[in-house]
Amino acid sequence: MVVFEGIFILGSFSYLGANISHVFNFGYLAIGLIMTAFGIGAILAGRLGGKVAAKTGRRRLIAFGLLLAATADLLIATFSTNLAATIIGVFLLGLGFMFTHSTLLTLATEFAKKARGVAMSLVAFSFMVGGAIGTSIGGRFINALGYQSFFTTYGILLIVLSLIAYVAISEVSLAKEEAELAL
Repeated sequence: MVVFEGIFILGSFSYLGANISHVFNFGYLAIGLIMTAFGIGAILAGRLGGKVAAKTGRRRLIAFGLLLAATADLLIATFSTNLAATIIGVFLLGLGFMFTHSTLLTLATEFAKKARGVAMSLVAFSFMVGGAIGTSIGGRFINALGYQSFFTTYGILLIVLSLIAYVAISEVSLAKEEAELAL
């Protein structure tokens, strides 16, 4: 799951600045300021993630985070020349990323109580491998079909990944695993 998160979320993130430069012809300072919206979304998700997970369940939070990232990509693709839509998309990508990634990381470390460091390293490695794959594929995709097609495709694939995550991650198995770990 984390590899695919890396492919589609980090893959999208990798081309946001280039897309902003391409569409709006902004310099690096303006692009950096716009990209701050990602960090703001990530900080907000970091503050809210535990509370939302406790109320809705981790499976739903992972799926919701992936849907937020999908919404971001589709918003950027659909309203590519609208600066406000782009900034909102960047914010939603940060929000979706942190909801998803922090929850997956928490699950990994909780399931590997005696090897938390290994679990964290494996999650980070998997995310970066996914990011490398997503960025590599994305570059070729953009060269062949353009930014709009890239963000649309990654957005659609994030919706599919969200559905897979929702079906594959069972709250019952999570609760059972947590109960076993508590013993």
